[in-house]
Amino acid sequence: MPQLGGSSSAPLEEGPIDELKHIKDVKQEPGALPAGFEWSLIDIKNDEQCKEVHFLLDENYVEDDDAMFRFKYSKEFLLW
Repeated sequence: MPQLGGSSSAPLEEGPIDELKHIKDVKQEPGALPAGFEWSLIDIKNDEQCKEVHFLLDENYVEDDDAMFRFKYSKEFLLW
């Protein structure tokens, strides 16, 4: 990762990290998970499943080292 003000005199270009892909070029099957884990499809419009996702994010989502900042996604945000 180039550092701003580094020794390289080449200008930094802005833009996407990867080339744009067509939907047919995107892998349709999920990747393998470690033993004991499985993929699950979530219907976020299902009230019970939405509550589960909300609880998972609200109770377990990443926060900073000082526990001062935590993402607080509302159920309405998840539906958006």
